[in-house]
Amino acid sequence: MSSTELIDTAVRVYQQIGWLFLKQTVVPAIFVVTAFAFIERFIVPAFFVTKNASSLSVQFTEVAFAIGLTLLVGGPLFIIGVSATTALVTQMVSDYMLGRTPSAEAAYKAAKRTIGTLLRVHIREMFFSCGGLILAVALSALSSTLDQVTSSENVVAGLVALVAFFGFAAGGFLFLLIVSRHALAPPIAVLENLKPKQAAKRSAELLRSFGAIPGGYGNVWSLYVVLFLLSILVSGGLNGMLALVGFPNRFETYFDNIPYGGLFIEALRLVPLFLWVWTIIPVWATTITLIYFDRRIRLEGYDIEALAADVWRTDRQNRFEL
Repeated sequence: MSSTELIDTAVRVYQQIGWLFLKQTVVPAIFVVTAFAFIERFIVPAFFVTKNASSLSVQFTEVAFAIGLTLLVGGPLFIIGVSATTALVTQMVSDYMLGRTPSAEAAYKAAKRTIGTLLRVHIREMFFSCGGLILAVALSALSSTLDQVTSSENVVAGLVALVAFFGFAAGGFLFLLIVSRHALAPPIAVLENLKPKQAAKRSAELLRSFGAIPGGYGNVWSLYVVLFLLSILVSGGLNGMLALVGFPNRFETYFDNIPYGGLFIEALRLVPLFLWVWTIIPVWATTITLIYFDRRIRLEGYDIEALAADVWRTDRQNRFEL
């Protein structure tokens, strides 16, 4: 399928069973929202506020501590939410594509069976994809240090800062590149029961071009564009609609004088973010599962019945009528 056909198919699948996705992924979405809220409230300010503006060592320590908290607290919450959503959606999309009625029970069984593998898959992706950004942060810190310890005529600090600036751009591109290379690893881990390293390797194999068959990376990058545009539409539409009804300011007054009212107010402010996360992640999981099926049919010559039989052999808990 072309990128356009793939997106059209994903839209049709979402229209047919999207509500089933949404019902099953509320809790995973809360994990992701909690990660974002934690980073916004506790991590982001650490990059702009310092206790000692005259001490570089204090500033570096604060930044390092913030990055460490992100990796130890925000990162796991995000990965757990994404992994659980991916497992549930992948199984339901697989059932739908292979002619079986999607089942929440089967999806939960698949999630329970594969959640450990998916956690390791996403940790592996995060580790490799964030390497460029972490290196850029380190170069930025080095530039600040050199600026303090060298003379004003020394251009080394400026050169390092320039490299760090381009490093952030390159790091962002590298992040998207590595995610695209390993994009099919989650559905492979769920449907083929492979370990993280094997799933990542097979993802790269399925996405590469072969003879007259074009590669699948274009589909993944098209998905990036679609998700970006969809994010703008969803977030803009939600914020605009909620602003029309005076949300959350109008509702905050109801919680001013009750116990834990501040907690309820914070939860209200996170509603638009929750709705965005709740919508976008299943779209990603749906589309990469469709890309997985498309690449297997293209490269390995499977028709849908043979593919169903292969998935059946991998996980005998899933019974498909062929």
